Amino acid sequence: ARPLLMVLLLAGLAVVRPPLTPFDAALCLLLATVLSFALGRHLLQRRQPAAVATAQHTSETRLWLATALRLGLLTWSYALLRQMDLLMVGALLPIQDAGVYAVATRCADIAIFVSLAIDAILAPLVARLHAQGDRARLGLLVRRAVRVALLLSAPTCVALWLAGYWVLSWFGSVYQVGYAPFAILVGVQLLGVACGYGSYLLTMTGREGDALLVLLAALGVDALANVLLIPIYGNAGAACATLLAAVVWRFGCVALAWWRVGINPLPFGRMVR
Repeated sequence: ARPLLMVLLLAGLAVVRPPLTPFDAALCLLLATVLSFALGRHLLQRRQPAAVATAQHTSETRLWLATALRLGLLTWSYALLRQMDLLMVGALLPIQDAGVYAVATRCADIAIFVSLAIDAILAPLVARLHAQGDRARLGLLVRRAVRVALLLSAPTCVALWLAGYWVLSWFGSVYQVGYAPFAILVGVQLLGVACGYGSYLLTMTGREGDALLVLLAALGVDALANVLLIPIYGNAGAACATLLAAVVWRFGCVALAWWRVGINPLPFGRMVR
């Protein structure tokens, strides 16, 4: 609902008061978020079982706050990891390079649409099967999910590599110089899909602290690599730094998921330890 509402709001604003500004886009995103939240709350109230209203309430405030703090830090750190390369490009290179890199980054995100759709379905299922202690079904679920995501995402990545210049030209011919970082970033997205759902196996089984440590290590690698590579290789250096950080983040989560949870999130190899 949120993307559709944002498109409708932007279209209406473009008709009523052109031209659009970045502030207009941010405002439409905020309104779309509020409206979609209201819609989700309405649907939740309609669909939840009647027994929920009469059930006895329980509170584990200390546990919930500690978990929320770790998950909040994880979310903020991941958002910083996603934006680190663009921030560093903006700080170390001319602003025009940052604009080209931003377009390359957003176009590369097309590669993970399928994976994001699976994420929303997978996360609660992982938590439920873990709570039930059904490790065999949990391993099978994760293995099938990553195989489906990889099967559907790989052709998309190949298509983006082949049609990259054409995709970037939608924003203007000047953006075609961003093909090299775009191609690397598409590879980063494919790597993330191929490495499976190790991060979900950690965060949905109460091991978000482990995921946070891996993410902080990836942030450190990303910042150092950006400082070293961007002055030499420009936007391509920023994309390579993102690739190095993704290797640390993805394979770190895979290793910890195998060690701490006993589930292999990769699409191959032994499934359950």
